Amino acid sequence: MEQHSKHYSNTHKWVKKVINSCKTYKQVNTCYKIIELWENKTVLENPKINGYEISMMYSELDYLIEYKLKTLKTQ
Repeated sequence: MEQHSKHYSNTHKWVKKVINSCKTYKQVNTCYKIIELWENKTVLENPKINGYEISMMYSELDYLIEYKLKTLKTQ
């Protein structure tokens, strides 16, 4: 379980880096799709993982996307 926990945490960190590197709306939309796939795959792979933790990670990534979209609008 701990090894899997590190795996989805590393993926979460990678997606955050990808979101922060986006320069266009198309890139941000692609990140949103990545997040959806990541959340679904993580939950389906191992239903015993902490759903609350995944939910919090997903919320953070969703917030980052919203922030990035606002940032792109002001540029």
